[in-house]
Amino acid sequence: GIRNANGPQSDGSFSVSGPCGGSNSFGANGVGEVQDGAKVTARLQYNGGHKSPANRISMAFACDTGGSQDALKVGSGIQLTAADHYCTGVAGADAVDYPVEASRGNEVANGYEVTCQLPTLSLAPGTSRSCTISVKDQREWGACQDMTVSAPGVIFPPSAPPPPVVASTGSYILSETTRIATTPPGVDCCAIVGSLEVLDLQEAIIGSFGVGSAVLEAALDGCRQTSDPSAASDASYIASQGITLLQQTERSWQGSLSIAGQQYELYVADGQIELQNVGQDTPIACDASSNLGLSPDGGGSGGLSVAAVVAIVVASLIGLGLGLLVLARYSRSSTGAGVVLKNSKPPPPPPRLDATSLPPDWVEWPDPKTGVPYYVNVNTKESTWVRPRTSVMSTGV
Repeated sequence: GIRNANGPQSDGSFSVSGPCGGSNSFGANGVGEVQDGAKVTARLQYNGGHKSPANRISMAFACDTGGSQDALKVGSGIQLTAADHYCTGVAGADAVDYPVEASRGNEVANGYEVTCQLPTLSLAPGTSRSCTISVKDQREWGACQDMTVSAPGVIFPPSAPPPPVVASTGSYILSETTRIATTPPGVDCCAIVGSLEVLDLQEAIIGSFGVGSAVLEAALDGCRQTSDPSAASDASYIASQGITLLQQTERSWQGSLSIAGQQYELYVADGQIELQNVGQDTPIACDASSNLGLSPDGGGSGGLSVAAVVAIVVASLIGLGLGLLVLARYSRSSTGAGVVLKNSKPPPPPPRLDATSLPPDWVEWPDPKTGVPYYVNVNTKESTWVRPRTSVMSTGV
């Protein structure tokens, strides 16, 4: 997952807090796996109030940083270029030059996409390094994806199963501690204070969409009177409305609403919610993020406190569908097919079988991150955590 997301299955949060959205924890939401020299494609989007003719989107790469986002800034990490790393760009649906010109902010539907070939690390067979990519703009605002880069020829372990689905119905506290500032520097946004109740989530049946409902009851004080960044901050608003939720994946739901006269989207997944301003004007109210079990004083599992502007989302390819704002894809080689982004912890291995030989063409390899063995068929390239058994035939006398 994305390092500054609310969870491994969640979209990245908007951020103005550096190349990794303020996070300096490598693998905070899992670690992807790619081979040396792989191509990477990532898409990101601005929120409202960030149009600028100076906006340019690019990608940076660094390894063995210990999680430091500063290692991806200009002057530290490798800043990928069109000439050296074959970087290309897309704005909405249109191919554009790289770095990607993004002066229109979130007026461009589907955001901005960059594709680059990662620098070759010349890894010895069987070795790997811990690396990070950042997709960011010229102000060093962005988000990161952490990954293990392995030498060519490695057959990756099978992907771990997705974590169990967490129930999302219940009450979510919204307060000053759950606010996510999404305005440009020097411009205030007010907190959404109150509660959001997810009442019902009816999952899809064949031929239909899952539908759910939620109710927001909140008050906003000390807000700007209008979206004008210079407007006086003495206005109050009431947000009291029902929200229809549509199922997006097996574990996520989305609905539209209005707060302080601006358009917001509510995202619900695995006991977490995010309210994100998706309009084109400078936000009046801040975004918000909250979890089930958060207490009114801000205790409990808590929401994010990082400020926000650029978002990045990784799409899982394990049958759960694409993410909401940003898609990141990895290929096993510069021309290979896509691979699944995996959590860093594999499922527990089965008990070892005493002195049981492997069937023909099967070999045992260690997972480079955990040392847990997995098994590869060198002919079919199939991989599994379960030790294959050799068929034994017995004959009666």
